[in-house]
Amino acid sequence: MIGKVDKNVVKNLVKSKAIEKGNNWFFVDYANDEVRVGELFDTLLEGRQKTLIPGETKIKLKKVYDQLGHYLDYVPEGFQTICKFDFDNKLPAPINKLPTFETWDYNPNSISIANHQLIQLSEPDFIYKKMNALFIVAMRKHIHSQKSTITTQELRDFFKKKYLMQDPKEILSLLNMWKIMGLVKEKKNQELELVAEENDTP
Repeated sequence: MIGKVDKNVVKNLVKSKAIEKGNNWFFVDYANDEVRVGELFDTLLEGRQKTLIPGETKIKLKKVYDQLGHYLDYVPEGFQTICKFDFDNKLPAPINKLPTFETWDYNPNSISIANHQLIQLSEPDFIYKKMNALFIVAMRKHIHSQKSTITTQELRDFFKKKYLMQDPKEILSLLNMWKIMGLVKEKKNQELELVAEENDTP
């Protein structure tokens, strides 16, 4: 999702009064895969880094129009579209904060939506996951052997001190990958639960 669609743009494109209800219309950038109307999503990723946005949500694709105003029953791969989505409750805060555009514009903070099951299917292979689990177990032992949680700051300090990793974006990208793998869970107060255990490693 690049941004919300200006109401007048949708009105001219779709030629329907129904679009005046709600603000659930969005400019959607090039799709990586074909997506059918009715498909469900439950995961939000922000920006080019695809940073995982914590929280639970349910999103359903309701309507799709191409750039010429033709109604489609799916989002074609490689196409930009205008889409209407239904949300289980209210718009998630990151989506609600998206700017309103009159066309497909550039937004570095665009939101990608996905199904967590498909993300899991496309995650790194078994051996790669085991290697990451081994690293997390070793990291926990290095920081403090008794606790199963660390703070985000402790994680940053660990990478800076032991691996001279200074770029916070690189650390965040690695952390998001671990979350998708299920090796780390985000808790309150900037704490991270290290899920990987000894029996998760080779």
